[in-house]
Amino acid sequence: MSDEYTQTISHWIRTLTKDVYGKYTYNSPVTFLGRWEDKKELITDADGREIVARSRVWVPSDISIGDYLMLGSFSSGDTDPTI
Repeated sequence: MSDEYTQTISHWIRTLTKDVYGKYTYNSPVTFLGRWEDKKELITDADGREIVARSRVWVPSDISIGDYLMLGSFSSGDTDPTI
């Protein structure tokens, strides 16, 4: 499968810190090669709720719930991926 890891993916790790508005903050992004496929799919989340996922992503390392992924390369100045 790693032969198919040809797309650059940015990964922001969510911290335990919240900003003045109560939103979690993120570390600067790191990039790696992975596979990103845009495909809507009904999945069950960690709480047992059914949600619609918009993409499937294969990566070489673990991603934690609450982390943020985006297709492409982003700079270290992009510290809030949610805006």
